[in-house]
This record gives sequence, structure tokens and C-alpha cells, in this order.
Amino acid sequence: MYIHNFFADLLLAVKVLFDTHIFRNENYIRRYEFNMGNRTFQLPQDYKPVFEFPNIMVVLNDEVPVFGQRVTVTQNLAGYNIDQIPVLYDITTENILYVQEEIVNIPITATVNCESSFQAKEVANVVRRWLPINKFIQFLEYTSFLEVSEQFLSRSNFNINSDQIVNLYTKLNHRTGQVVDCFSILYKPFIRLDSISAPVPDSTQRSYQVTVDMTWMVQFPLHLYNDKMPGTIEKIDISIVNTSGFEPISDWPSSKIINHTSSDLINLKKGYIRRNFVVYDDFNSADHVLTDDTLVVPADSIIAKSTILTTTKSADDRLLIGVDDSETRYKIAIDDVPVAPDSTNIDISNSDRFLVLSKNLAGDISIYLHRSTRDLVVKFDPSDFTITEDYSYNLFSGTIIIKDYQNYTLDLIHNQVSFSFSASDWLRLKPTITHPLIIQFYNKEGVFPFQFGGVPPKFANVKAIPKSTTALITWTSGEPTTTQVEYGLTTEYGNFTELKEDLAHTHQSILYNLNTFTTYHYRINTTDENNNEYISEDYSFTTNP
Repeated sequence: MYIHNFFADLLLAVKVLFDTHIFRNENYIRRYEFNMGNRTFQLPQDYKPVFEFPNIMVVLNDEVPVFGQRVTVTQNLAGYNIDQIPVLYDITTENILYVQEEIVNIPITATVNCESSFQAKEVANVVRRWLPINKFIQFLEYTSFLEVSEQFLSRSNFNINSDQIVNLYTKLNHRTGQVVDCFSILYKPFIRLDSISAPVPDSTQRSYQVTVDMTWMVQFPLHLYNDKMPGTIEKIDISIVNTSGFEPISDWPSSKIINHTSSDLINLKKGYIRRNFVVYDDFNSADHVLTDDTLVVPADSIIAKSTILTTTKSADDRLLIGVDDSETRYKIAIDDVPVAPDSTNIDISNSDRFLVLSKNLAGDISIYLHRSTRDLVVKFDPSDFTITEDYSYNLFSGTIIIKDYQNYTLDLIHNQVSFSFSASDWLRLKPTITHPLIIQFYNKEGVFPFQFGGVPPKFANVKAIPKSTTALITWTSGEPTTTQVEYGLTTEYGNFTELKEDLAHTHQSILYNLNTFTTYHYRINTTDENNNEYISEDYSFTTNP
């Protein structure tokens, strides 16, 4: 089984070490370069054609195994294997997947390039305060999200479509464009400062270097296996990819928060977690400006008022603008308001809103109250996961937990959900490759396992989403089946949707050319891999007017 480059996660953890702990300022280091296997590369968002100071070159050297034991020796003796780490737990089947690890020492050199000898001395002193010479210390924590194939999960009796699985995540692989399954694993490396040097500069130097030599003692994943199935041992291989191959890590032990929240939700009578989606960049986000209110102030008016805005003209030809019921007034000279199409902006203090003012040739002033928002779109392939109206969403970003987030818009036709954030909330939640935003899809109504008719496969979440002349039918099956819906004005049906022969767990079919404000009957007609046909009971819906 291939996972992304484990050492790339380690390099990102070095970035977390300097940004979050040593300098405590993610903007202090202007640029990172990483060297691994005689290849030098940067994070895509860090690329700059001209070097800025200070910057850091991180060089990773060969790892040296410290201790470990073979996975086959103690596969069924979990209590005696100190390197056996449980990573996935299927609550439905009580199966557990383990990772077998080996502790390794990895020498890492970080060269900090500074713009002056004074800055170099400052950097060296700060590093020494955090890292004592020749002493292992443990204070850094970071979470990796390691891929696991759906085929291996299926062979290990883990059904991601019908079982409640703890610590299972999904993320978008930008190299393939596919959503992949993964599990989180927490690392707490021991870090030792071996040496630190800041050479005496001379008059010809253009930069001043601080060389930090460290040794990281950290666990290295070797095998993945199910304790109830001896012989099913999957070797973990590292995929060596190009410079865009960085996958996210979390600078916070996010799995603790996610799994504790999972426990809270499991205790409910209904509902279960379907996906923990890891967002680690803002590629699928966009800025938007919404207009909350508009007010036109005639040239000859002293006072004007709208739903939110109020204005008063002072004796010295200034416009005083009030927002909501606040006593604060925003002042601007009338002569300073430009003539359209030009405009001027006034920021509303402690708010994501701002005013835009312009005037016409007659002297009438138009005031617009705008609000900045950021939309983040999460989209799934319908064959992997179907979004329905049954989900609520919990958001996790470091220590920030937002349960049942309400500001979202569903696009069921394109199988995507768009989350809207205010500018201030986005500043707190904005995902990065070392500080991702985790979106938890929580199904409020579905309960697994569930089946109707007393025969397999297990179906759940059968739902119709009608429009005026179309309807979207969605459902989930506990085993892979084909996708087709039979429908009509009566229980005689008579019409079929297009047959999708690809076997899948999540299904959707669209019914076209329907009559408005009309009741239709439908049932699911599917076939499994052994050509066993299953027909559901009758369902109905009414189209919109």
C-alpha cells in the first residue's frame, strides 16, 4: 500500500517547529526551501522569484533505525507489542486496524539565512532558548493523514458506506483530483539540538547564516493490518512524487477532538458521522461582496434613513453616517465624496462590513453597505459519496470547534456544498497545509445497519428531492450494486431511469420530464455483483408547482 511521502510530513513539522514554537509567528520566516534526496523544492504557495530574509533551507538526511520488532511476531498479542498502534476502529463490526511502527533517528539541518549579523545572532539566541544542546525534549505534536485504500478496508471487513468508523478521514488529492480515504496518526517526536553555529561575517557577505543541526526521534509506519485476520498484512510504501506532493499535516492533535466529538454524537439515538473531510488550502474558495443596505441622500436633504443606515448633514458640510442602532457616527466631508463611477470606502469598525459612497452631478449621494464573505466549496464524486439535505456540519480548526454550522448552501445536482464565512471567521478558520480545516459530515437521520424487506443489500437514506419537472433520488447500499429507479404516476410505474452498471455504495438518479405539482411513485431496482436483483418497497414524492 502506498502512502504519500512520510518524510514530507516531517519537513512540514520542521516548519511548524519554527513558526509555531520557536518564533511564534508564522510570518517571521518569509520562505522555506526543502531538500530531500538531492532535490530542492518549495511549498507552491511559498514560491517567490526573489529571496526574502529571513528564509530557511531544511535538509533531511538518511534515517537510522533505533528499535522495533516484526509485525508477524506479535500480531495477536497487542498488549505485548509496544510498536502496535490502533488507527481505525469499526464500531459496527468491532474490527480494529493497526499500524506497526519502528522508531528512527533522522538528522535534519535547518540553515537560516538572515539579512544582517544582528538578525543572525537574534535567531541563534531564540533557537538556543527553545532547544538545549545534546538533550532530547518532547513538546511538538503534529498529525499526519495517511492514505488507506478502499480495497484494503473492504478486505478487512470495513465498510465505509454503512459502518461507523472512528478516525476515518477523507481528503482531496490534488495530483489525481480524487477524494481518498485516510486515517490520522499523532506524532510526538523527540527533538535534540546537536549544534548551532553563526559564522563570523566578512565584508563580502550578502547574507548571514545560522546553521541548526538537529536529530528527530520519531516513529516510522511500516505495516497496516487487522488483528482479527492474521495474514492480511499490508506493507506501507512511501510514494515519491514531484514537488507538488506535499500532503497536509495538522499542527494540533486534531484526532483527539474529532474522536471525542464522535463519542458525543454516537450516544444520540439517531445519527452517525459519514465523513471527516480535510481541507488544507483555499483553492476552492472565493471572495464575495454582499450588499446589506442602500441609501440615497438627496442633495437638499438634511436627514435620510433606510433600514440600517441613517445620515445627517452637519453645519460644516459633513455627512454623519450611522449603522444599525450604534451611537458611532462615520464622518466624511461632502466635497470629498467622488462623482460616480469613482467612489470612496469607509470601514465599519469591528465588523466585516464597509460603506461605499459616490455622488451624481446633482449632488445626490449614494451609500452602499457591503459585507465581505468567503465561500468554500466541497464537492464529491457521486460514486464515492452523495450529499443530501440530511447532513449537518461540524467544523474543527485547531482548538476552534463549531458544531452544527448553519451558513451553507447545498447544490444537490452537482453533489456539492458551499460554506459561507464572514471575513473575520475566515481569518480564524482559513486552512493551510499545516493547519487544516476539518469538516465533519454528520447524518442526522440515517441509522446503520438498516434494511427493508428482510433481504440484503442494506439500504438507507432513500430520499427524493423534487423540482418542478425533475427529481433527484438518492440512497446508500451496504454492498456494491447497480443504480436504477423505476417510476410512474401509479404503483404500476412504467418508466426507468438510465441504468448505471458500475457497482457503487452511494447512488443517485435523476428523473426528467415530470409534470408540475404531481405525485409520482418510485422504487429502487438494483443488482449486485452476483446478478441478484433487489427491488425496494414503494416510495412517493410530489413535484413543485
